[in-house]
Amino acid sequence: MIIAIALVSTVVTLTAGVPGSLPDVALKSSVLFHVERAGALFVAGLLAFVTVYRGWHGELPVEFGREGMRYADVAGESAEGLEKLRDEMRHARDDITSLRDAVLTEHLSRLALEERIRDLGGRTP
Repeated sequence: MIIAIALVSTVVTLTAGVPGSLPDVALKSSVLFHVERAGALFVAGLLAFVTVYRGWHGELPVEFGREGMRYADVAGESAEGLEKLRDEMRHARDDITSLRDAVLTEHLSRLALEERIRDLGGRTP
């Protein structure tokens, strides 16, 4: 895709031609003018391609600036979410363990009581 963007930007600048008076940045060279314009078109095309590509995959830029585009820190958010999920799992496991111990203790107490009643000659409920 990068090669296609480079080819399109080169074709566009060559077919558009050279203006009557070249800008100062071209240093009075039509070749340099075409190189600079092709470079600018390439960067613009690449920027558009990356934005559309990442947008298609659900990632939109959160900021455009002098340093370029900035995207949300998905990895950091995922790591925080994963750690929170692990904490919740630990708490759930602790709760289940406590509940299991309480039920087991109650059951053993009931069995001991039934055995004692049987030893005394009574009936179990």
